[in-house]
Amino acid sequence: MSSEGALHSVVETPEFLRAAQGLLDEAEKSALVDYIAAHPSVGDLIVGTGGARKLRWAIGNRGKGEKANLTKAERNELRDVLSDIAAIYRKGRER
Repeated sequence: MSSEGALHSVVETPEFLRAAQGLLDEAEKSALVDYIAAHPSVGDLIVGTGGARKLRWAIGNRGKGEKANLTKAERNELRDVLSDIAAIYRKGRER
């Protein structure tokens, strides 16, 4: 179990799912989602976004880091953190 406590909900947005098809195999995508569920505050905070975070996620044995932007928002009524994985794109490519 992570030091942050229980696993949190993760939403894979349609944009993320489309982009992930070309970058991640199913095991890699699962590992990314599981990691974010266990560590919802992972990544660098993007100033001025109200909580969006950016992290680099290495995939496969290709030696290339990939980036995934994720946004988290607290749901007070559920006492849970909901993380939306908004996008994933190759390192060096600007969105």
